[in-house]
Amino acid sequence: NTNFLIAALKLTERGKRIFPCVPNHKNPATQRGFHDATLDAATLRQWAANWPNANIGMPTGEANGLIVLDVDCGDGKDGEAQLDKLLAEHGPLPETAEVRTPRGGRHIYFQHPGVKVPSRTNHPLPSLDVRGDGGYVLVPKSKVGDGEYSYLASHSPAECPPWLLKLFLERPSPMARAPVN
Repeated sequence: NTNFLIAALKLTERGKRIFPCVPNHKNPATQRGFHDATLDAATLRQWAANWPNANIGMPTGEANGLIVLDVDCGDGKDGEAQLDKLLAEHGPLPETAEVRTPRGGRHIYFQHPGVKVPSRTNHPLPSLDVRGDGGYVLVPKSKVGDGEYSYLASHSPAECPPWLLKLFLERPSPMARAPVN
């Protein structure tokens, strides 16, 4: 399967560091996970030989100049309803890169703002996660369960709206720190 290699090379040609994840899962295939992310074609070829059906992980944060709003859906989560609450209060998001996730959610990409944006779950609201510094996302061609990550909008990542960045940087409420079962 050369899907991993072809997609990985396309991303690295655009300056995005990537790493392999276990086929059909979100967990990293390498020992150091997203810390192993690289632009090196020889390393990518070795990973493709080791894990021909690997999913593709891409670090978020300063490493790749990206932060991602992860809108979770399925399994009782309705991130779209939570996002609608924010949009009703603050206005629409700019046109930006978006990826459909296997359970019907979305990853909404923004440019990294140049300040540390911590990765958090259920922040800024339940079923909304921020993937920033210290995090990663799976990218299109990756598969989990019966679904596949796919591009919804192939715009360049937009600047993060100031109101959303402010929410990302706020300290989470105690509820947001509670473990999720």
